[in-house]
Amino acid sequence: MSELAQAAGLLVNVLPIVTATAVLSMIEFCVMSKTNRGFSVYLVLPTLIFTLGWIWLSFITAYVPEPYLDEIFHIPQAQTYCRGDFFHWDDKITTPPGLYLATIAATKLKLLFAGAACSPLVLRSFNVWATATVALLASTCRRRLERSHSTTAATTSAVATDGVVSGYSMYTGFNVALFPVLFFFSGLYYTDVASTVSVLLAYAHHLDRVSRPTNSMLSDVCVVILGVLALVMRQTNVFWVVVYMGGLEAVHAIKQLSPKSVAPASTTPFTRLSHVLTTYTAGAVHDPPISACWPDDIIFSLLSIGLAAFFHPLRVLRQVWPHVAVLALFASFVAWNGGVVLGDKANHVATIHLAQMLYIWPLFGLFSAPLFLPVLLSGANTILTLPWRLSASEKTTAQHSVVHAFFVRRLYYTPYIAATFVVSALVVRFNTIVHPFTLADNRHYMFYVFRYTIRRSETLRLLLVLPYSLCRWLVWGALSSSSKPLVGGTYKKDPVPFVNHPILPSASDRNPDPKNALSSSSSSSSTSIQKGIVVSDLLSDTAPCASPSASTVALLLLTTSLSLITAPLVEPRYFLIPWVMWRLLVPAWKMDDLSSTPLSPVTKMPVISFLVKFASRYDIRLFLETAWFLVINAATMYIFIAKAYVWKAEDGSILDGGRLQHFMW
Repeated sequence: MSELAQAAGLLVNVLPIVTATAVLSMIEFCVMSKTNRGFSVYLVLPTLIFTLGWIWLSFITAYVPEPYLDEIFHIPQAQTYCRGDFFHWDDKITTPPGLYLATIAATKLKLLFAGAACSPLVLRSFNVWATATVALLASTCRRRLERSHSTTAATTSAVATDGVVSGYSMYTGFNVALFPVLFFFSGLYYTDVASTVSVLLAYAHHLDRVSRPTNSMLSDVCVVILGVLALVMRQTNVFWVVVYMGGLEAVHAIKQLSPKSVAPASTTPFTRLSHVLTTYTAGAVHDPPISACWPDDIIFSLLSIGLAAFFHPLRVLRQVWPHVAVLALFASFVAWNGGVVLGDKANHVATIHLAQMLYIWPLFGLFSAPLFLPVLLSGANTILTLPWRLSASEKTTAQHSVVHAFFVRRLYYTPYIAATFVVSALVVRFNTIVHPFTLADNRHYMFYVFRYTIRRSETLRLLLVLPYSLCRWLVWGALSSSSKPLVGGTYKKDPVPFVNHPILPSASDRNPDPKNALSSSSSSSSTSIQKGIVVSDLLSDTAPCASPSASTVALLLLTTSLSLITAPLVEPRYFLIPWVMWRLLVPAWKMDDLSSTPLSPVTKMPVISFLVKFASRYDIRLFLETAWFLVINAATMYIFIAKAYVWKAEDGSILDGGRLQHFMW
């Protein structure tokens, strides 16, 4: 009871202020007219995140007041900095001192007001602020992604850019901050939340840069500063600020070339291939939205961008030189330090761990299950319509060459799927690595995952390839957010830019849903006459429904691979930033996608029709995702607080001085 009383006392210190802010902002949102809303609209959900984080911190402080697990390294190091000793370093700490420096700065600015200076409570409270900042930055990044989906500058006015914010982007930021692996550490003094903030800061600036044709020198310098800030938080952030964002800026530079369209001399396959390769070198790249993509589209997208970059190196270098500078600074640090990690180098040796790229999919699948509803409906529609679509496809095959039919009917897709299973099985068989830390610490959930699955038997380990593959299909399918069938469709020109397939005439086999096309943002321009902040829904603004491009998805996969396969240790925290960046790319989904499918009669049933009408304005997956995250967070918090135990040796003797141990991510 004393712990509950202490937690209640901590809540009383701050909840009135935070609750008042949230209530006033909500009143403004619900009561005042759109033209009179202020900036506080953006702060409603981040304030709620702060409130929830403070509640969690209060319980942790009451039940676990002393530094726990990795905090036994981080908190003393931060307290050393608090005393002004910036030259003492604990050799067990592997990450740079960015978290400690940021905490000291926040303390000096009087942002951390919970108790004695640099006490565990005060230091932990920094991550409560950081988690609320994640919500705000994630919403900002998502809004800028939606703004970039306009295909012409004329469709997005200055007022629309600055004054219209989609409800989807605001709610997405809220759910990102609620992500269980991130939110759990809002109450502990770990580096993960602050590291996520630093990457999102760099990403928000990057999205602002790619919204204009050219950038100033000041903007370039900001890239370097924000990149260094991300590296000071965690070394592996180099992949996100250099490879991912640098790669996206290179693609942006190439797309600014805008070469004139020239028709091929003839329509023979060889002539068209030669012509398209020539246009690739001029900058006419193939980069359709992922909702219209098949594997060959991604391959040709990378080929076209690579050729364009090779023939226009100065244009690309002008755009990406700040990222090259960040990479050079990081390389200099590695050379000076003698390695990537700062301390405990013997237990953190970089290796090739390809199995990480198998583990990531079920982890995403567990947390993001509500987002897979469109993919599952798409699968159902595919099964229901497959016979007649295949029959129609067979009738058209005779009209085209073998090569053309190979791409039109995607005859390679079945061998491709089989190959992914084979490669996954080979990775499991020859590259499964079990780090000693995974088996030595039963306080982490991953200990039990390995114990009851991966280490159970070789047969079970290989059988896990099936759920790995299924979850991978669901994760990438969520980036399309379409419920239309996967097979068949009319073979005609896509209403999107950057479609330049070398075999097919300017289109992919699947005609993308106009709701998912990148040109569908004209409705947002109709609301641009509003003044103040306008929170739009999916009827007034379809830009949130636009899918990311093939090159963006390819760069996301590449960066995720580089950041994970060099780590021998498997921890959910390592998948945090990959999940955040993936989640920001997931487009909104309107349930009226089902209107022209075999499932359409179901949507006309009384109760379901009401849900469909509601879901035509708001992505119902967001509410399901929130509920799911709250359930997971409540469960893990309860286990952490209520299921504490004491370590005992095999002979029954008490270990670790009898201190209570707690289960955590």
